Amino acid sequence: MSITHRVSLLGFGTVGKGFCEIVSKKTQLLKQKYNLNVEVVAVSDFMKGSVYCPDGLKIDELLEWDKAGKPLGEFAGGKSGKIEYGWDGLKTCSDTNAHSICEQTFTNLTDGMPAINHVECALKNGKNVVTTNKGPVVFAYDELDDLARKNGCRFMIEGSIMSGTPIVSLMRMMPAIEYHEISGILNGTCNYMLDQMEKNSLPFEKALKDAQDLGYAEADPSFDIGGGDARAKTIILTRTLKDPFPMKDITMEGIEGITLDMVKKAQEEGMRYKLISKLLMENGKVTKVSVAPEKLPMSDPLAGVGDANNALNFKSDMLGPSLTIQGPGAGKIETGYSLFSDLLYLCDSASKEP
Repeated sequence: MSITHRVSLLGFGTVGKGFCEIVSKKTQLLKQKYNLNVEVVAVSDFMKGSVYCPDGLKIDELLEWDKAGKPLGEFAGGKSGKIEYGWDGLKTCSDTNAHSICEQTFTNLTDGMPAINHVECALKNGKNVVTTNKGPVVFAYDELDDLARKNGCRFMIEGSIMSGTPIVSLMRMMPAIEYHEISGILNGTCNYMLDQMEKNSLPFEKALKDAQDLGYAEADPSFDIGGGDARAKTIILTRTLKDPFPMKDITMEGIEGITLDMVKKAQEEGMRYKLISKLLMENGKVTKVSVAPEKLPMSDPLAGVGDANNALNFKSDMLGPSLTIQGPGAGKIETGYSLFSDLLYLCDSASKEP
């Protein structure tokens, strides 16, 4: 008999739907390989309403319902007749029969609310939290992680740094390592723009317009091109290391000052501009954190990271001067997979892998 793990979703935008598509696609594999059945029992979305069925929702029907633009508060596709509507995020965190909450509401990098309240409520009620939301991690990671462990559950954050590219999982699998430097490309918008400026000789404004047209950059792109997004993810890296480095001491510079002439001159010098997030460490402590454009030699592993991709390079005592992981930093399925992979870790699927 398979083990059932029940999940409630907070937020049903691109990421939440991506997660549901993955659960639907992988249902048979989960049962065959892990003896696991994942049931989505509740969805609560500030704009779309909410639905809860303790016996599980019919995911494929739910996705079609949402695609048609119909409100969650009218969805009747439960696996039993026990359906309730109108629950807000906090009630969903506290009162559903879920084992885990997937929190992917909007990111607030002013104070992390209301996501911090959602996470805290779920953990106090003995539910794991899996999130893609940077806010709670930036502002309250240590407190929430401690609260989770105190209540016999976990606060999982894979999707908050590089989407589905497994940074947190990788670091989890490198125990007792001493890092000297962690540096990387953590904003796909800036990387795409710099890539296009070099490859297609686009001026900054044209590269930005193209990034907006492709959905990489928002209508107000200042958070991306000013370095704010990369800074937030850099803070998350320091929190993952359980390091108390103060946010106020992080230096930040965006790419607004990078011109086409600068890019072309760097190219002539055998160099390439990248927006680099960097942590420097000594004796296991972070000593400096920065976000800034850098001219890298073409031999640098980060110099070859193109398009909207992200990457991190680790310099350490055990694995040498250059361990690099590269992958997508955004995307419906990619980010949904970060939730899915964290959830499977909670279900101990890792013990069944090589």
